[in-house]
Amino acid sequence: MKNFMAIHSVHSDEAAEGYREYFKNMYSKDLTHGEWAATVEGDFATAMQVWQGMKSDFYCTHFLAENEEQVFKQIEAWGMTEFFSSIVFETERFTSAFMPTDQKVEQHYFSRY
Repeated sequence: MKNFMAIHSVHSDEAAEGYREYFKNMYSKDLTHGEWAATVEGDFATAMQVWQGMKSDFYCTHFLAENEEQVFKQIEAWGMTEFFSSIVFETERFTSAFMPTDQKVEQHYFSRY
């Protein structure tokens, strides 16, 4: 599986409000990270992380998938195209403080030229 970053831009203020309502109806106020993670394994791609700004309509999602097309298919399958336009980039390097502390950082990204 490969890492992808999807950057989403809402269509309008109404679409942003629609997304907030969609989310509130889908999840409880007591949603845990584990509960969320159990719902984002899709048929085409799996969402691993999401970033959302409170005072902006900027959203991005870290996906695991076979290819970019699978990410777009998953975004559409979840109905997110109703709210967002998205652009997807493969990210060959993924480094995170959340990874196991003894896991080596992939270095091939720095030696490809």
